[in-house]
Amino acid sequence: VLAQNHIIHFDLKLENILIEEEEVTEVEEFGGDKKRLAPPSLSIALSDFGEGKIYSNASDSNTHRNRGTEVIKSPEMLTVAYAGRVTHDNYDRRKRSGAGPLSDVWSLGCLLYELVVGEYLFMEDDFGAFLNRVTAPNAELLKAEQLEKLASMPFIKDMLYFILIRDPNRRPHVEEVLDRVTR
Repeated sequence: VLAQNHIIHFDLKLENILIEEEEVTEVEEFGGDKKRLAPPSLSIALSDFGEGKIYSNASDSNTHRNRGTEVIKSPEMLTVAYAGRVTHDNYDRRKRSGAGPLSDVWSLGCLLYELVVGEYLFMEDDFGAFLNRVTAPNAELLKAEQLEKLASMPFIKDMLYFILIRDPNRRPHVEEVLDRVTR
C-alpha cells in the first residue's frame, strides 16, 4: 500500500491503472476442445507517479503544490492553490494545511464511481460549478441522477458516502476503507 510506504499518488484514476491478464494453462481434451485449468489471473499495477510525493513523516506529508487531474482532486487539493500558500498573509508552517495522504482516499472514491458507472463523478461543464460542488460545505456531492445509477448497488453507494468526506480530518484513512471492504 502506498500510504504505508509514505507515498501519495495524487492522480489515482483509471488511466493510471494497468491490468494485464497472465497466461492461463489450458489442456486439450478429447475431440480437440480446450479447457482452462484455472481461472485467468490478473496483474495490476499503478502507473504515472509524476504528481506523486514521497514524505518521511506526518509533518512533511502535506503539499501546497497543485497536483493531479481536476475531476478527481480532493476538496483540499482544489483549494490548496489559494489557502495555505507560503506567500499568503496568514500562512503558518506549523499548521498542517494543504493536501496530504487523504487526498488519495478521496480519489479512490472517485475511482470507485468511475469503475462502476463508467464516467467521472465530478464532471461539470462549468469550472465554478465543479469547484463549488466539491468544496462548498452544503453542496450536494452525489446528484440524484448519479444515485439512481447506483440504485441496485447499495454497497457502492454506502462506500461513496463513507469515503467522500470534504473535511480531510473526518475522512477515513485508507486502512479504514480497506477494513470496510473486507468486512
